[in-house]
Amino acid sequence: MSRAEKRDGIVRILLLVLAFLITLTFFYLVVAGVLTTCRLDPNAYVNENILFEKNSFVLNLLAILLLLAVSTLVIKNIVNRLNDRKVFIWSSIFLILTASLSILWVAAVQSIPATDSESVINAATFAAKNDYTFLSMSSQYFHMVPHQLGMVFLYEGLIRIFG
Repeated sequence: MSRAEKRDGIVRILLLVLAFLITLTFFYLVVAGVLTTCRLDPNAYVNENILFEKNSFVLNLLAILLLLAVSTLVIKNIVNRLNDRKVFIWSSIFLILTASLSILWVAAVQSIPATDSESVINAATFAAKNDYTFLSMSSQYFHMVPHQLGMVFLYEGLIRIFG
């Protein structure tokens, strides 16, 4: 066996181990998601207390099976009849559906910014008013977590546009 064949065999084994670990992680997350829901304690937003609530296993399992069945039927019926025009139409339909459901989700969820999110939103509000004092040395937050500045300036633009 040549050196290249040995290396390829080792790479193949490592990729299989990696695929197994990723699959195991995904399986764990799916099972945890089916069994529990995590949410912040409404009485302690500032402390970011996480509450684990039990889900209805049967209801979640039925929903997953229904989604799998519908997805399988749709994919089975679509794959055999695809052409470029149909792919474009279906892609457009799914894009519009996904965007609509995303907007509906964002509109339906009532969230209260706290801790990091609150700091970012407040800084974006100040930046939208051309007040960049949050970047001064007296404010240590953005010196500890400078990666949040990207979100600050993204939100600043949105606040300038939408108020």
